[in-house]
Amino acid sequence: MDSGISVTAVTTPALFTGPPETPAQVVRVRIRRDRPAGPLYVTVDGAGVGTPHPRIVRADTAEDHEAHEAHEAHEAHEAHEAHEAYEGHEGHESQGVVQGAAGAGSALESTVEVAVRTGAAAPGELLAATAQVTTPDGRPLAELPFGLTVAEPGWTVRLVPHFHYDPMWWNTQAAYTALWDAPRKPGEAEKGWEYQGVPAFTLIPLHLQQACEDPAYRFVLSEVDYLKPYWDTHPADRAELRALIADGRVEIVGGTYNEPSTNLTCAETTVRSAVHGLALHRGTLGADPRTAWQLDVFGHDPSFPALMAGCGLDSAVLARGPHHQWGPMADTWGGPLRAPAAMQLPAEYEWIAPGDSGGQGLLLHYLPAHYSAGWFSHRAPDAEAAAEQLLELYELLRTAAATKNVLIPMGTDFSWPHRWGLDVQHTWNRRYCWPRMEHSGPRAHFDAVRAEFAARGERPLPVTREMGPVYTGKDVTYSDVKQAHRAAENLLEQAETFAALACAEGLLDYPAQTLGKAWRHLLHAAHHDAVTGTFSDQVYLDLLPTWREAHELAAAVRQEALAALTDAADTRGQAPSADAAGTREPAPLAATVHNPVSWTRTDLVRTSVDLAALGLTAAQAHRISVRDAVGRRAPVHVEAAGDGVAEVVFLAEEVPSLGYRTWWLEASELPLSGGWEPADGLVVENEAFRAEADPERGGGLARLLDRRTGQQLMSAGEVDELVVQDEYGRHPVFGEGPWHLLPKGPGTGSGSAPATSCRVERGPLGARIVATGRTGPVRWTRTTTLWDGLDRVELTTRVDEFNGSDHLLRLRIPADVPGAVPVAETAAAAVGRGFAFPEADAGADHTRAPWTLDSPCLNWFALSAPLAGPDRALGAAEIVLPDAGTPDGLREVDWRAGDGSSTSPSPPSPPRRRPARNRRPVPSSPSPRTAPGR
Repeated sequence: MDSGISVTAVTTPALFTGPPETPAQVVRVRIRRDRPAGPLYVTVDGAGVGTPHPRIVRADTAEDHEAHEAHEAHEAHEAHEAHEAYEGHEGHESQGVVQGAAGAGSALESTVEVAVRTGAAAPGELLAATAQVTTPDGRPLAELPFGLTVAEPGWTVRLVPHFHYDPMWWNTQAAYTALWDAPRKPGEAEKGWEYQGVPAFTLIPLHLQQACEDPAYRFVLSEVDYLKPYWDTHPADRAELRALIADGRVEIVGGTYNEPSTNLTCAETTVRSAVHGLALHRGTLGADPRTAWQLDVFGHDPSFPALMAGCGLDSAVLARGPHHQWGPMADTWGGPLRAPAAMQLPAEYEWIAPGDSGGQGLLLHYLPAHYSAGWFSHRAPDAEAAAEQLLELYELLRTAAATKNVLIPMGTDFSWPHRWGLDVQHTWNRRYCWPRMEHSGPRAHFDAVRAEFAARGERPLPVTREMGPVYTGKDVTYSDVKQAHRAAENLLEQAETFAALACAEGLLDYPAQTLGKAWRHLLHAAHHDAVTGTFSDQVYLDLLPTWREAHELAAAVRQEALAALTDAADTRGQAPSADAAGTREPAPLAATVHNPVSWTRTDLVRTSVDLAALGLTAAQAHRISVRDAVGRRAPVHVEAAGDGVAEVVFLAEEVPSLGYRTWWLEASELPLSGGWEPADGLVVENEAFRAEADPERGGGLARLLDRRTGQQLMSAGEVDELVVQDEYGRHPVFGEGPWHLLPKGPGTGSGSAPATSCRVERGPLGARIVATGRTGPVRWTRTTTLWDGLDRVELTTRVDEFNGSDHLLRLRIPADVPGAVPVAETAAAAVGRGFAFPEADAGADHTRAPWTLDSPCLNWFALSAPLAGPDRALGAAEIVLPDAGTPDGLREVDWRAGDGSSTSPSPPSPPRRRPARNRRPVPSSPSPRTAPGR
């Protein structure tokens, strides 16, 4: 007989109820009733499966069915109206959508949770079971066989409320801090599109308010860019904020000035970021930050974990890298999630700096579902729906967790407290014993991870691999700001060095305030939306004075310190001689060369010469010579002469580290010096190299001989060239134009056509090849220079004219180093990398090469063999672990092997500690590429 009752679905979420010591697993049974029925008893039974207490479902009433039918009729009416409106939209072609009828005969469905015992079955084991619905006296009404996946109790879910804050991106710091939600003034133009959010001066009070209303609420604060202005302008909140910090309900994270893009800045900038960040966090707020909070950063220096460990931090959280910008679980922001099966590593591991760091590092939590993972449940219609979304997220994330601890970030950019977060936590913990749910900061998560590792007698996997590349376009977008930042960094480091030396000699007071202000400018501009160039035009204009003033302050300090040091030096030299009539020659001009680096240096020096002081005119500039302390005279290269001044270059040899040497510029009787003069042939050479150009191939170098070894450095049949590639304005799949390098294929090289001109020029200090030409929209001049006394080849390309748009310019040097891989200097290390995909079409086949995988370097890159394998050099290596687990000594092997290469230990199979339970269909997509060079 048809009972009108059926079991339509059974799911086995990783939930437990009852006492935590003897928990019962929750099985959810979906029951359909075609007419009022009940009371019902629901059980789950099978081999090794039992239900100690049947779940009782009360009898349906006519009112229940009437309310259900009214609800379905309302939803059907709204869906019909939406469909009609869609069909009426211009250009729409009807797809034959049929609306189902609601009303009479509509079934009532509900889900009941049954507490089940699984005996001694191990987590992950699949047991045959049957869900049954009976009457109270045991008469069967419906059943459904299913496979019960045994779950694991003892897990904890930590919800971490935060708001990611960009002090500059789409808007300026002033707007993001205080003015963003101010009402539009009368007559003010209406705003165009902008990212919607709330400024920091509103967000902090909202989170403080939530903490005051519910003692279970915890949240994090981080960046100096908004914390310092808030602290200064809201003194009434200081005591409350300090009290919440002391109570552990506000956790200060970060330990840096903001979230810097450390692969575009020097190590000193990273350290100063920590110095200034911790000065506020520890010194002013009284906090003790332990976690580097690098959520949105898309450039991680491999040495960052060692530098932060040296500053007293012990952990880090980041979202971008090593699985491209959105991580292994999604292809676009807010898109559907899949299980993190592509992850080679668990979500927690020890991030170690390679090379000479001594194995220092941080316990890292990588956010597989990104830093907005938990925020999307904010849009749920009620707390129960939000809890279901968080449960689905937890079941995906736990498959990547290294321990029974899952961290879910409950915020996004400029986000207020989560609408349902506390309601979900309180209801969840009343209903379930496992997993436990709590609002927390990251410190509790890392403490629990360490405690579980210790209890198991294990340590997290040690990893030196790079956390990138991510968003390769940010390394070249707005290249002028990167040049400005690096110039200011270098100048500021020199200024500090020379000021410290002058202070130590008692020549001047150390200008700490001036240097501190210059550093703060650079720390602010080191943010991942500033030096990267991924900002709006108004932010660009807002930031330009930052770099300019930093440079001006550093230049002034350096000039003052050098003047003091030079004045204290003995620069008298040899007295000028007199002729028979007693007329003395003009006194030579002392040029004191200071060396700010830590090694003895020989290099070119450029300086200006007052011609009148040497008794010369502009036409006589070729008579300038330079003399060292023992009287050896040498020529100078005259770059320009006019208006009483000559710009000259001379070779300064063996200048000691942090010391100085003095040379004297004087007038010679004979013309020793000069500028560039035309010469015959297409070959230039010095003691170290011999270079030959091919004018038929754009004037590129066809041969480059190392005269010391006899090795040809260029690949046979190729030339160095400028490559011009067409680019997509934005990624055809992912959008975000400025963040990506988007070539449409190999492009056109300058070597594909003859040069417009190609000539050799010689001067008193060396020789050069100068070629001009045009490649597509680019008119260029390319210069190869060999200086006497220097063992380097200078390659310079100048863009003289550009009349295109959306083009990428590359320099291609076909160096002949068989078997080598790229090696790049980073802020405090040198690491091997892959060759990337420079000739890819980033849009035509985004499953193969959606990104070019280019990476920046600090000062130099090379081809080398950092780690030799059996048949090739290795830039990035994988250490495959035995089935028995992590061997002793792996950590030391890993960081020592990192002298030029980055390594990742991994188990023989992917780190899926527990099977994923996808409770809704997840669309498939291509696996993202991991680190280059594997």
